[in-house]
Amino acid sequence: MARLAPFAGNKQPWRAVVIDNTVHFYEYKTLKDSPLGDIQKVDIGIALSHFDLTEKENSHSGRFAELEPQLALPGNTHYIISYERTN
Repeated sequence: MARLAPFAGNKQPWRAVVIDNTVHFYEYKTLKDSPLGDIQKVDIGIALSHFDLTEKENSHSGRFAELEPQLALPGNTHYIISYERTN
């Protein structure tokens, strides 16, 4: 779902880890911040929106929450948010 989202810089800066009914989303930082800020976070927001809309279209319910699972991550990878499916 998120892979179909448009993104700037041809980087797809998000990573997702699925654990049971929860998807944890991360930013894999590959670009320096511009004067406009962290454009990759905009890309992640678009990907999260596509993910959420597709979940709803498929009659799944869930919620976004801060549930950082404390995983060992490669460098330049930062936790953003998690999505818990409730059905």
